[in-house]
Amino acid sequence: MQTEPTRPNPRNPASTAGDGQPARLLIVEDDGSLAAGLARALGNEGFAVEHLSAGEAALARIAQ
Repeated sequence: MQTEPTRPNPRNPASTAGDGQPARLLIVEDDGSLAAGLARALGNEGFAVEHLSAGEAALARIAQ
């Protein structure tokens, strides 16, 4: 699951990657409802969030 932010949050400078683009976060969590709520909250703060439910998939994603 990937959640794009509605827009970078100007009140939260941590939500940008320094180049004006949203900072990207990878959530690794096997509880889908917990991850969905967290991704939604972080997306509302301006972060681009991706969720994977397994550590092996997350390691492969990071290696890309």
